[in-house]
Amino acid sequence: MLALDAGAQKRVTRADGDVRLTPTEWKILEVLVRNPRRLVSQQQILTQVCGPAYAGLPIICAST
Repeated sequence: MLALDAGAQKRVTRADGDVRLTPTEWKILEVLVRNPRRLVSQQQILTQVCGPAYAGLPIICAST
């Protein structure tokens, strides 16, 4: 289980200690946590993490 502290320090912890995240990873996690039990598309994540200028751009990195 993860614990998130969205305060100024933006910490993520789990049973064995802190989880280090980059600013981008933190933003992605924040998008997912704010949308519990909902499917969030790659486009939605890209737009919310990188900004509206990226809306509609093709996803060039994808795993299969």
